[in-house]
Amino acid sequence: MRVRRISGIVTLAVATSVLLAGCGGGSTDSAETSAETETSATEEVATEDDGQSTTVTMAWGNVASQLDPSVFTGLADVYNMAQYCTTLVEYDAAVAAEGKTFLPGDVTGNLAESWEADAAGTSYTFKLREGVVSSWGNPLTSADVKWSFDRMSAGSPIVSGILMPIANINQEKSIEVIDDLTFKMNLTEPSAVAIAVLTHPTMCILDAVKAQAEATADDPWASTWLGTNTASFGPYLVESIDPGQEIRYAAMPGYFGDPVFFQNAIVRMVPEGANRTQLLLASEVDLITDTPFDKLAQIAESDNAKVLLTADVNRHTLSLNTKDPQLADPRVRKAISLAINRDAFLDSIYAGYADAAPDGLPSAMNFPASNRPNSYDPEQAKALLAEAGADGMTLQITTNNGRPGPFAEDLGRLLVADLQAVGINATLNPIASEADFEKAVGEKSLQSWLYTERPAVADSGYIFNLYLGSKSFLNNTGFANDEFDAYVKTIVSTDAGPERDAAIAAAQDMVQDLVPSVYLTEASDIASSLNDIQGYNMYPHGATVIGELSRG
Repeated sequence: MRVRRISGIVTLAVATSVLLAGCGGGSTDSAETSAETETSATEEVATEDDGQSTTVTMAWGNVASQLDPSVFTGLADVYNMAQYCTTLVEYDAAVAAEGKTFLPGDVTGNLAESWEADAAGTSYTFKLREGVVSSWGNPLTSADVKWSFDRMSAGSPIVSGILMPIANINQEKSIEVIDDLTFKMNLTEPSAVAIAVLTHPTMCILDAVKAQAEATADDPWASTWLGTNTASFGPYLVESIDPGQEIRYAAMPGYFGDPVFFQNAIVRMVPEGANRTQLLLASEVDLITDTPFDKLAQIAESDNAKVLLTADVNRHTLSLNTKDPQLADPRVRKAISLAINRDAFLDSIYAGYADAAPDGLPSAMNFPASNRPNSYDPEQAKALLAEAGADGMTLQITTNNGRPGPFAEDLGRLLVADLQAVGINATLNPIASEADFEKAVGEKSLQSWLYTERPAVADSGYIFNLYLGSKSFLNNTGFANDEFDAYVKTIVSTDAGPERDAAIAAAQDMVQDLVPSVYLTEASDIASSLNDIQGYNMYPHGATVIGELSRG
């Protein structure tokens, strides 16, 4: 029987033998890494014995190359920011402890102790906590919030290009200072996700006093200094950074929140999942991220380590270029979805740690299923291809180990077999370089490609807007439909209730019929740790929050 993805953190034992995130995480195993390099990495990573249990050592698939929260070079930047950056609000960790998926309403105060919407829903008034000081000793004020938001609007691709537009935050006048501890956040129109997007680590509030002291006429936002230094209010300081290789953290004295258990943390890059697994089983690291599916049984059956599986809204997809002449007809795209036997590769590729994803929204969000899910039906697929005059069409599927993971080519081969069985001449196009692959995806030059969707906010309006909105920065399929955009606008700007539910259902049915992406599986980013590591939670942004970990 397949091991179903379940909510909460559990240790799993399975008999059978990773993957990403989207604005929210992803596997960084690379086919380009040589055996010699990996052997060297394995030998170099070891837990440092400082005679204490207050240092935690982790092996991640990738490590950030810089520290500026407004610079995005990859998801490793986000994972790094989550350690030293502090946001106005955060997801309530108790939700994970209860085994639930984080939804937009599961937010609690962080730097802000309270907030209240106005009657029209077009602004929120926030009250900051008193007595919060930065790592440089400067007190938190509303001026820090305004300067940080202005800086994000001026140059953060994630915040200004994705989070603020989706949340209807008014970038021209986002923050109005009322007094030292009170400010107003303005929206262009009501938003059901405006508070939830503030949890993302890139919405980092900086110590404006320190940052402005390091600014110059040529660098008014102190970008050069912030690339190698931190000026924030979070639980850790960056003690040192070897770009792309290692980051060392130290607990920040005077942190306003709950004291952290680990006074020091070491994160090192080990690109290959097999080597991360080896280090964990040898007790040379405390925790690894992006555990390969084929290593999960070995870890779960070991004496010293455990698998950490959490509720998530991560999905692996076969994305389709809707502007491609052969894929412009939605009947063809629907036929491709119907031709794929998702259940067949859940065990062979995912070792039972995934579920089929034939629907327009992740099942963990608890929305009603679509009225017409695209389940396996090869005969209907053949009929649609014949109706569209697409018999014998060609389809090139591009793969890369970065998304959805090192198993991408194996998954691609199974898809090719399914598609060929209904008369589609499918072939694989592996691209070794993750940078080249992501560039091609962004340029919309591929016909189809295996990918991952991992939204930072588990909300239908956010997800539909992020990946399929006609003006979205991350809409790589080229899908554009005015009626769909109108439904999404209603979803984003309307509170829970019948009107919003009707718009969600209509948008979901359109996705099922028009099929801009083929949803394949729901599969979490799976971490693993030594048995004595406690407090692990996976958040929608995909980062391991070191400050919540303990040993016991």
